[in-house]
Amino acid sequence: MKFPVQCPHCHEKVDMTFDLIGTDGNCQACGVDFVPVDAPWGAQGRYLLRRYLGAGGMGIVFAARDTALGRDVALKVPYIDFRDYRRHKIIERFKTEIRAVERLNHAHICSILESGKWDDHLFYTMHFLEGGTLAQRTRDSGPVDCELATGWALDVAQAMDYAHGMGVVHRDLKPANLMFDSQNELLVTDFGLALFIDDPDETRLTRDGDRLGSLAYMAPEQVRGMADWQGPPCDIYAVGVTLYELLTGRLPFRGGRRDMEDAILRGRPDRPSRVRADIPRELEQICLKAMERLIADRFDSMHELAGALATYMGGVSSPTAAAESVAAVPAGPELTRHGRLCIAMVRLKAGEFSMGSNDAEDERPVRKVRIPADFWVGAFPVTQAEYRAVMGRLPESLFAGRDRCPVDSVSWFDAVLFCNLLSARDGFDPFYKIQGERVRIEGGEGYRLLTEAEWEYAAKAGGTGRFGGSDDPATLDRVAWYAENSGNQTHDVGLKEPNAFHLHDMLGNVWEWCWDWYSREGYRGRADGDLDRGGPPAGVERVLRGGCWSSDSQSLRCASRIQFTPTDLPLYYFGFRLARSIAGQ
Repeated sequence: MKFPVQCPHCHEKVDMTFDLIGTDGNCQACGVDFVPVDAPWGAQGRYLLRRYLGAGGMGIVFAARDTALGRDVALKVPYIDFRDYRRHKIIERFKTEIRAVERLNHAHICSILESGKWDDHLFYTMHFLEGGTLAQRTRDSGPVDCELATGWALDVAQAMDYAHGMGVVHRDLKPANLMFDSQNELLVTDFGLALFIDDPDETRLTRDGDRLGSLAYMAPEQVRGMADWQGPPCDIYAVGVTLYELLTGRLPFRGGRRDMEDAILRGRPDRPSRVRADIPRELEQICLKAMERLIADRFDSMHELAGALATYMGGVSSPTAAAESVAAVPAGPELTRHGRLCIAMVRLKAGEFSMGSNDAEDERPVRKVRIPADFWVGAFPVTQAEYRAVMGRLPESLFAGRDRCPVDSVSWFDAVLFCNLLSARDGFDPFYKIQGERVRIEGGEGYRLLTEAEWEYAAKAGGTGRFGGSDDPATLDRVAWYAENSGNQTHDVGLKEPNAFHLHDMLGNVWEWCWDWYSREGYRGRADGDLDRGGPPAGVERVLRGGCWSSDSQSLRCASRIQFTPTDLPLYYFGFRLARSIAGQ
């Protein structure tokens, strides 16, 4: 592939091959050596190729300047020679890579800015990552600090847990495809060998006998070219190899290609602690389990691997069941991941609904309420893992130690404190001002609790039934953990079906704190539309919604409410769900 550049001496246009961009070249007209830069690309030369960054089996990457938007980007094109018999397959894989990355939106995955075609050449641009690759950073450093290595492995595992939930397998995870941004955050890049779990046409690109990936990081099923067996376990294996390399400063299997293939298929790696004595046994076991030869002996999922790494570090990521459900229903509300914990949140649109019921005195009268602006709401209640990661501890509970269960036994005050601490962790101004036991709203984009109106709006999800989409309590078994099916305990979030807004566990599992003060007078004395502002201006008790693991069906009605003092020692069934306001709304 060639690009026209102008000689700075004789000003003639000279065709340069891609690998000379940004390196020494020679003008064929005047014979003067020069460094060709700023080769134009795209309509009106929108992108200026500054230098050649590298090439892999499928693509070439340049550092470029987007002149329209005034920003530096990385620009990638397929790595093809038009005489190459693989040309068609490489172009198809490049298209697959674009589709894969455009499907994903995660803090630790490098996203596509633009994709297109120019002069018969496909291309896409992504953020230019200034920090280089993990391979470059650790090339001469030897073994990496155990905590740092685990943190990097966890970042990758969280990203790929999300990607697997969205139906995408990477198949080429390795330190050279992990890059740092300007904030020193690690991101997964290069989905050139991506596989769609839910795409039967993938068999056209991956046949039995194909061995795709970088050998040192390939799982046995990849080395054997077993197309039907390639899936999420390949990525689990690669994360294990990467962690092994970080901890020991060397690959688990070495030698020439044939020796390495034989070792991957039949051998066992040395225990990392034999290479480096200070590696904790628990961390070593995680690493080796991820690298087991047999798929059945590895972690069952990337989520399980991420959970093991995070438990070792003292905190875990949020579950990915939401990603699976949204992937199956792409027309639903927008879901994305927020902050360093990758909290799954759904954007709900502004709207109007009927709030309250005639079933209880404190739920009357029924009022028309308008939610005036879009807002984000957590796809799940806050989990024990998320709570511990932010607060450093768990409340005293009957159910402590179950990372994916909703946190329980939380006071209203601690729920508010969690919101502020998580906001600060993610770089947002705290939504609340806390002075002793007094709390007032500061506003902004930080995390917060839902108002009662927002909670009921989210729970009803556009339905008019007492249980959201239905008036029949028999339907609760599909969506909620409660007295009839819970076995007197909480359960992992996301196991039951979501509601029409793709929100899980809105009913049952744990009661969820709202911002509002409670009034025994219900909604009397307030005009239609007033309820979205957060209830009475003062009170003694705060409101909880949704029922819990020990509730009967009547307590799981969308309009049902209970109350409790905000700072008292809470009960075993009090939890909460996060919300965020949207700037400019």
